[in-house]
Parts: sequence; structure tokens; C-alpha cells
Amino acid sequence: MKGAVNGVWVAAAVALVVGACALGGCEPRITAGFSSRLYSANAPPIERLLIVPDMKSQAFGDSMYHGFETGLIKRLSLCGVQPRILVLDALELEPEQRFAQVANEFHATAAMFINPLGGKLHSVNGNLTSAELVFELKLFHVESKQLVWLARSIAKLYVGPTDAVEWNTGAEFATQIISRLRDDGVLSRCPTGNPSWPALDFCGGDREREIEEIKRIRDDHERRWRLELLPVCTLPL
Repeated sequence: MKGAVNGVWVAAAVALVVGACALGGCEPRITAGFSSRLYSANAPPIERLLIVPDMKSQAFGDSMYHGFETGLIKRLSLCGVQPRILVLDALELEPEQRFAQVANEFHATAAMFINPLGGKLHSVNGNLTSAELVFELKLFHVESKQLVWLARSIAKLYVGPTDAVEWNTGAEFATQIISRLRDDGVLSRCPTGNPSWPALDFCGGDREREIEEIKRIRDDHERRWRLELLPVCTLPL
């Protein structure tokens, strides 16, 4: 009986959040500017991209980061690119060796590092409300180690008020990064037009279908980290 009651409560909670999202309550709250340069227009087409993000911070929390990773995976898949995300632990003794191992196992065509360059945090009454974060994005061809694309992004984002909003904010930042790669000619098979991308809304989306898709993945490691990308929607404040 307890499980049934909990199930009803969760269903009601999700329904409330979906309703709020339908009314615009889950819109991403971010604007990102980019300055970028294409160094190698003749680089081989990117088929498998290994992404090494160093994103998490007080402002870029778990829900935002989960949305960011999922956004990267979804958008790159639409560009005909198979993505893999590698998070290097700060305590990793030999990060270069770990990267080389994963790149080799994944047969990565290219790799993209996303690193923080600082920023500003804004608080009201001691509570973090918004931030301006600066990131460097560097993409290179793995085999030749040739730099393909270099960019700097200033992301102005708002924190909260719900996990759903932060998830969508992270997904939107990922979308803007992939759009920039497309517009700069790095990715040639991405969708174009207006809108060029289908909506990515976690709380208003197909969570169960996403879970079923993940269950079909044979690789235990990939299946595990894909499941970890699914945050739990919370009631809007």
C-alpha cells in the first residue's frame, strides 16, 4: 500500500511539473556568447567525439550539468556523431593516460575539452541567484593531435528555482555549443532551419522511453552513466 501511495504522489508531482513546464515555467534561463576560430577546415569528418568537460561548480550544479550532458548527447546524435563523455576526477593521478586509454577504446575521431576560465557569482540575501561563467572549448583531431576549433564562451545563467529549470538551462547551453560548431563548419551533418533542433524538455518529455532506450545499451559502463544523467523533477517553488 505504501508503494502505491508513493507512486500516486510521484505521479501527481510529475503532473504538476509538466503542467508548469507547459505554461513556460521550465524555460531555460541562459544566454551564451561565443568567440571562436576554425583552425583546420580540412580536418577529417568527426564520427566519434570524446568530450571532456570540467563544468560543475556552485553555479553549474548537478541538475544543470545533467541537462548539459544529455543535451550534448542528443544534439550530437542528430549531427551523425557518436558522443562519449569522460569526466576526469580532480584526484586522477595520470589524467593524460586515462584520456588516452578511453580515446583508444572509444576509437575517438576527435576530442573536445571544456574548461572553466573563471566568472562572477551574484547573490541576494546570501543566496546564489545568477552567474557569469567563462569557458574555453578546444577541439582537436585525436590521431594527428591537430587543433581544429577553439572557442571562448561567456554564459550568463540564472540558478533555480527548480531542478527542471536548471536541467533545461544546461541542455540549452549544450545546444548553443553544438549550434556554434555547426555554424563554424566543424559539424556538417547537423539539422538546419528554424527551429533546427527539436525541443529538449526533461519534465515535459519522455522519461520512460529514455529509460527503455538506455536499458537496451549493452555496455555496462555506458548504460550506468546514461542512467545517472536522468535527474528527478521536483515540484515548482
